[in-house]
Amino acid sequence: MKTPPGQKKINYIHNNPVSGKWMLAKDFVEYEHSSASFYEIQLVRHHRPLHYLDL
Repeated sequence: MKTPPGQKKINYIHNNPVSGKWMLAKDFVEYEHSSASFYEIQLVRHHRPLHYLDL
């Protein structure tokens, strides 16, 4: 299966707050300032992000 364009970058951005020295949340979906919850579990926190595949 081919990875959609930009997916690797989105994965990096979503995992960055929970990796290495940052550890801002236990799970990247729980990080309040990330769009990961929208992409992974369709939870909208502060605003509804535009899905990158819809651009």
